[in-house]
Amino acid sequence: RGTAAASIATRHGVSLSAVYTCASRLGLTSSKVWGSQKDAIIAEYQAGKPIKGIAAKYGHYHANVLSKLREWGVTIRTPTESCMEYAFDTTFFKSIDSHEKAYWLGFIYADGNVYIQPKNKKHVFQVALADIDRDHVAKLASSMKDARPIYQDKKSARYMVNNISLVKDLVTLGVRPRKSLTMTFPDSSIVPEQYANSFILGYFDGDGSISVGKAKSTICIVGTHSLLTEVNRRFGGLGLSERPLT
Repeated sequence: RGTAAASIATRHGVSLSAVYTCASRLGLTSSKVWGSQKDAIIAEYQAGKPIKGIAAKYGHYHANVLSKLREWGVTIRTPTESCMEYAFDTTFFKSIDSHEKAYWLGFIYADGNVYIQPKNKKHVFQVALADIDRDHVAKLASSMKDARPIYQDKKSARYMVNNISLVKDLVTLGVRPRKSLTMTFPDSSIVPEQYANSFILGYFDGDGSISVGKAKSTICIVGTHSLLTEVNRRFGGLGLSERPLT
């Protein structure tokens, strides 16, 4: 009980959390305590927080927290993912249920990529833009509640995450390795109809441009024939003409 634990902590000059952790290590934590903390522990773990930090917060031994997560059916991060320095919202692309998520998915269709190397435990998502667009890369990281610094060299700004759960979600949403020649417009099971225009805006911000001249102004979008045909249809047959890249 809490009073007994407090008494033990005072008697031995240790913190209350240390007493709880020791009790957890010895298997003395009641199922009632675990049950009352279950939802919070799962939520923090799925948000990317490390097991040791969660264990310290709730007064458990970290190995027991890991065991409980497995018992509760939670997918456990790989060793590489567990060593991530920065936590972020790993469920951001679990489903497209807002204009913000639809916009970023469209942007990633245009300017993002994933690569998968299971043997090396690499499931990497990245977006790399010209350094002048660094702030936009940072906005994506911010939307995903990720505080890691944006990698920068002389010419580019790069946001990169190695996370199997995130990459699997993006692949399910149509962001596949070497996607540039195979992309199709996402159907309503991926991007609900009310968010389709936000997806298109995100894609345009990544692979679109506008040029203004004295005689005429031109809108250009680069993409697969399949994807652009659907964009054209949705905008009422704007008369977009296809020009193959050379």
